[in-house]
Amino acid sequence: MGINRLCWDLINLIPGPDSEISHTRLTELLEAVYRRDELPESFTRKVLNQLERLAYVAEPQLSVKKIDRVYYYKWSEDAARLPIVRNNSKR
Repeated sequence: MGINRLCWDLINLIPGPDSEISHTRLTELLEAVYRRDELPESFTRKVLNQLERLAYVAEPQLSVKKIDRVYYYKWSEDAARLPIVRNNSKR
């Protein structure tokens, strides 16, 4: 089983260790390409499910923080060395 395009885009949109991004902002950035005729709530759930799976697989490298009902994501310092998140590391 491979990684779908939505998951790859999520991986590349999650920032490096110096900043973080909320799941609502990720949803806004991706809905023009992926939402199509889905309801906004349904698409938000789809993004959250993808992020949950990604966090499970990349647990030590992907930091997840929940404040109220909003999830914030960022890559850890160790993840900056991974080839898939190289574009988010400091140069």
